Amino acid sequence: MKAAPLRAFYPLALAAALLLALAPLTAVDASSMYRWVDNHGNVHFSDQRPSGRDAERVGSERHMGPAQAEEPPAEQAGTNDDQDRRQQQERYEQRMQEQEAQREQAETHNRELCERIQQEQARLQQGGRFRAPGEDGEPRFLSEEQRQERITNNQRMLEERC
Repeated sequence: MKAAPLRAFYPLALAAALLLALAPLTAVDASSMYRWVDNHGNVHFSDQRPSGRDAERVGSERHMGPAQAEEPPAEQAGTNDDQDRRQQQERYEQRMQEQEAQREQAETHNRELCERIQQEQARLQQGGRFRAPGEDGEPRFLSEEQRQERITNNQRMLEERC
């Protein structure tokens, strides 16, 4: 008599066994899931990267069933994320190179300016008559007041820049 009630559980046990046996075949590749928020603030998940918008890759482990165990073809090996990262890295490196070139150019210009100011300062401090371009571009001799004013200005520039 006790055997009859156990037979009622056979279909349930069979269904549970089938579910457990087939579960690995339905596993999702979590590394190819994307999450993004639309213009209305709604969160979306998809196995395909949305075009024209930023998406966050969710999941870091690969769960593969037997049907998914193949490697992707070589032409699909580089993903859009990898290409985007490479392009961002290249743009960053290019900006850094441009900034370094600008910095070097500014340093060279500053060094040349300092050398010219130092040379003029040495000539001004020797005393005597000093010729410099006037407002019209023609060379004029500086008065003693103009010479002292120029010495003061040059000294200030040397302290600030050099």
